[in-house]
Amino acid sequence: MQKIFLAIFLFIGIYSFGQQIKLEGFVRDTLQNPLEFATVYTESKEDSPKFTITDEKGYFELHLKSKIDYTINVTFLGYEKHSFPLNTIKNKTQTIVLKELSEQLGEVKLEYTQAVIEKKDTVSFHTDSYTDGSERKLKDVLKKLPLVNVDKEGNVTVKGKKVNQVLVEGKKFFTGDSKIAVNNIPADAVAGITMLDNYNEVTFLKNVEDSEQLVMNIKLKKNKKNFYFGTIEAGPGIENKYEIQPKLFYYSPKTRVNSIIDFNNSGSKSFTLLDYINLEGGRLRIMEDKNLQRSIFNESFTKSLQNQDFYQNNYQFASFNVSSELSEKTDLNTYGIFSKSNSLSRKENTNKYFSNNLLEKRLNSLENSDLFAIGKAELKYISNPYTEFHYHSKLKYFDAENQENLNTNFGETNSNLNSNLQNSDLKWANEFKFYKDFKSKHKLKWITKIDYQNAKNDQFWNSENYDFNSFIPVIEEERTDLRNDLKTNKISIYSRLKHYWILTNKQHLYTTFGIENTRSNFETKTYQILEDNSIHDFFDANFDNQTKLNNLDVHLGLEYKFLINNFIFKPSIFIHKHFFEVENYSNKTTKQPLVFLPNLNIKYTLPRNQKMIFDYKTSSFFLDVSKLSNRNQLRNFNSVFRGVTDLRNQITHNFKWRYSKHNFQKAFLMNASMNYIRKEKAFLNFFEMQGIDYISSLNFTSYDYEYLNGTAGLNFKLWKFNSSINGNLGYNVYNSFINEEKIKNENKSFGYGASLRSNFKKYPNLNVNFLTNRIFAKSNLETTISTNLWSFDLDYFFLKSFNFKANYSINSVSNSVLDDSNNFSVLNANLEYQKEDSAWAFEINATNILDTKYREQNFQTLLSSSNAREYIMSRIIMFKVKYSL
Repeated sequence: MQKIFLAIFLFIGIYSFGQQIKLEGFVRDTLQNPLEFATVYTESKEDSPKFTITDEKGYFELHLKSKIDYTINVTFLGYEKHSFPLNTIKNKTQTIVLKELSEQLGEVKLEYTQAVIEKKDTVSFHTDSYTDGSERKLKDVLKKLPLVNVDKEGNVTVKGKKVNQVLVEGKKFFTGDSKIAVNNIPADAVAGITMLDNYNEVTFLKNVEDSEQLVMNIKLKKNKKNFYFGTIEAGPGIENKYEIQPKLFYYSPKTRVNSIIDFNNSGSKSFTLLDYINLEGGRLRIMEDKNLQRSIFNESFTKSLQNQDFYQNNYQFASFNVSSELSEKTDLNTYGIFSKSNSLSRKENTNKYFSNNLLEKRLNSLENSDLFAIGKAELKYISNPYTEFHYHSKLKYFDAENQENLNTNFGETNSNLNSNLQNSDLKWANEFKFYKDFKSKHKLKWITKIDYQNAKNDQFWNSENYDFNSFIPVIEEERTDLRNDLKTNKISIYSRLKHYWILTNKQHLYTTFGIENTRSNFETKTYQILEDNSIHDFFDANFDNQTKLNNLDVHLGLEYKFLINNFIFKPSIFIHKHFFEVENYSNKTTKQPLVFLPNLNIKYTLPRNQKMIFDYKTSSFFLDVSKLSNRNQLRNFNSVFRGVTDLRNQITHNFKWRYSKHNFQKAFLMNASMNYIRKEKAFLNFFEMQGIDYISSLNFTSYDYEYLNGTAGLNFKLWKFNSSINGNLGYNVYNSFINEEKIKNENKSFGYGASLRSNFKKYPNLNVNFLTNRIFAKSNLETTISTNLWSFDLDYFFLKSFNFKANYSINSVSNSVLDDSNNFSVLNANLEYQKEDSAWAFEINATNILDTKYREQNFQTLLSSSNAREYIMSRIIMFKVKYSL
């Protein structure tokens, strides 16, 4: 199958290549000096315009259709335009000499709009230079831009860097999520696209405050400044499947109203984990804020979003957004999101435990029902160009119930267990921001946050034949009923003042003073309900927790930023004074550590669009309140966690190096990176195991944790094909303890991939991707985990009204410890019919055409090597009708 697809792809390329000729050469001045960035473009009545930009040697290359008359134009600022006719019969090489303008002109009228303009941190695309009229949505436009990639969900990367936010005419579109914008904004409304790197929403902090934000701004055509757009989509499918998806948008310079509604039982989700991360500020903000990172990824709602594999799902989603310019100085942005789903999941796990070579087969059947609601208001007041005030308020609520039936089989044991989990989580966050430019050499930023959380988790287990492990003091009866109640209450107040002092154009000094106070209450209660409905309490067996944590962090930071030639240096030091108090019942522990955190950032800008960055950061980590509870916590039917009252902090050193070089005209990108993490005296996992049951704990040790990862990638354009090659290497070493035996865990990994994507206007386009990854894990056992993926995407616009898309993926997975290997394939296809000037479209959409039953993956934990089969939705064929506004 792989050879057949590759042969078809090469045949299309060879056939089309035979219809082309190549014009190449050099552009020089009268002294034979090469002219870099000269524009070479074509004019023809028989073909659309082509263009290119000369490189540092003055070289250019154009691929043109054969037997067509062209006019070749060459322009360069300060030089006379040069034009000559060309009939494309055979390949041609030509040297072009430009003459300097004899006199300065008061006004120069440009006859050609450059397709791409790059200036420092800004890249602007003139989209008409790349499109041919077949594009329906913004996504279709972006796919044709050089060094811009759009995945199947609609997430955008530029030069290998992810777009964090989308603006339309300088205003945030909906929540700023790129997926909503690229899948809904009509292509014919787009006049241009600008990528803004190192973006800062406060203008006077640009080039003062460092930022890794990449923002995409959409410029609309003149007749699209006030307009409605969107689609109303609905359709039935086989076996009572349905989809109803109205997506309506209104845009004007002062008011924007957006609404997305989605009701379906076909398995699609309008709100994913990545959407939630973007809603919380994006991946970069979360990675920089460790407290926010831990908060988000420990949420029950996040864990619910991660579950994408189910064989049945009923989904309801509604979102509404209103953005309004209340006055010339005040903007208000509000939105609400509501999500509700009911799903059935089935997973089969095979686990081999390292400590005893025990093989367990586990079957989980899960019925999940969850509800998520969020409301947010953002107010921005700009009293003058030098003073801004921002206020954000966000309220989140999550409620879920999971019913699980579990069967576990190991040795001579075969047991069934039922569980029910009910959890709710309420969060309210308020953030105040004040920015001030003193119109001299001083700028100020003040931020205050107030966060509140109240979470509750109640879990029940019952079984007639499961022998709970000896760590759980159950009373033996014909039927065992266990209950575990957990409550968390938390309030955090944070305030930080940062002063920017612009000493000179090449020297900045930043001073930060901050204070943060977090108060947390954590309670658990575990007990057994006996047959006579009496309660068997586990308190005497060291269960039940009632822990209070008060953490006051006062910190001071000093950063010095200076420029030497093409180097930007920014060394810094942050000093944190912590006041800890932990109370467990009658036991109280206090500590007041002083922590020094040095950092260093170096940026080196090289010629020819090359950049190199070195970054060294230190961070301090303290255990949260749930880990500081010193009594046992029932985590699952076979696991117990025992907290500690160790208030020592773990120091992490993170070294990063990145290099990149790019050329938009040639769609060329080369990048490489290395990341090294070392944790001093890390908190390590200790396990006591009996069969598949265990009790775990964290302990502060003298052992370090090390992680090393390197990546490299190359993107280039070869005639009508965009190609990429990438690879990665990883090394990770750390220790754990199982039944008092120290285990050295050593993981090595490597992977590589390649892709080839055609970009024809009249022929089918095929995107071929290959990815392979190997993990060599060594602990008590040596494991090799392999994953291979072939993916083929076909896109064909034909007869001016039909658009056919198909995706076929071949997956191969293997696990040496389990002596398991398997292949599975997934095929999806879509055929859409829409006349050029019609608002109506008709679509046949087929997913999982091969009716694949499950997806499979292999992974390794500290205790076992595992294989997981997750059952997915069966074949679905949908008949849809769309109406576009």
